[in-house]
Amino acid sequence: IKVALEASKHKNAKVWFLLAKSPAWKNDVTLEEDRFAMLSLALKKYDNLIPSDFELKLNKSTTYTIETVYELKNAFPDIKFYYLIGADQLDKLHMWKDIEELKDLVSFLCVNRDGYSINEENKELFGVEVLDIHGKSTSSTKIRNNASKDIPKVVQNYIIKNNVYLKEDVKKLMSEKRYIHTLNVARLAKEIAESIGYYYKKAYIAGLVHDCSKELNKDEELRLMNELASEHLNESKQIYHQYTAPYIAKTVLNIQ
Repeated sequence: IKVALEASKHKNAKVWFLLAKSPAWKNDVTLEEDRFAMLSLALKKYDNLIPSDFELKLNKSTTYTIETVYELKNAFPDIKFYYLIGADQLDKLHMWKDIEELKDLVSFLCVNRDGYSINEENKELFGVEVLDIHGKSTSSTKIRNNASKDIPKVVQNYIIKNNVYLKEDVKKLMSEKRYIHTLNVARLAKEIAESIGYYYKKAYIAGLVHDCSKELNKDEELRLMNELASEHLNESKQIYHQYTAPYIAKTVLNIQ
């Protein structure tokens, strides 16, 4: 936000925050609904900073910058577009898809980032203007774990209220193999819910927590079974988690 405000002053322009639909370099992206809600809350008080779901509405599974820029130029033919990047991306700019074409469609602006120097070769090659702005390094992991102050209070409250980064807590409870299985179950639950008109976020969360007690210490599992579901002790141990998971979901993950 601070970088965007400075860039807005430098160019006397509005800054659009385009949420990426499915970044080619990322897996397991947070739900679009939550990402857009958090962005909108964060930018609400700034007239020149605009949350945009433009790319989310493009009917593509993975979207590259060149594709989005063409769509933007078609939708807004009279607007001059700058593309704001950090020094870390300037380092990689030569690897961007169709960069030679892209540099003729938008003007690149770059800001400094901690730990990176300005790549002079790429700066000259792609006509990048470096702004006298320094972006602060902020840990996204700390934000997801609610351990950072570098976030608007309204967004922090939204994260807590809506269990936005539940995946981070679920991951701590299981092996990598089970975590991948859990994510696949959550995605499938979401798809099924959407197809039948059910509130998909509830289905998604249910999928995320369904195995949350599967890897409990055996002594702890037996203790909980005696406490919570002693009448089912004679059933297969393989399904004990269906009785213990609600307890772990509630007490550890704060899911009601």
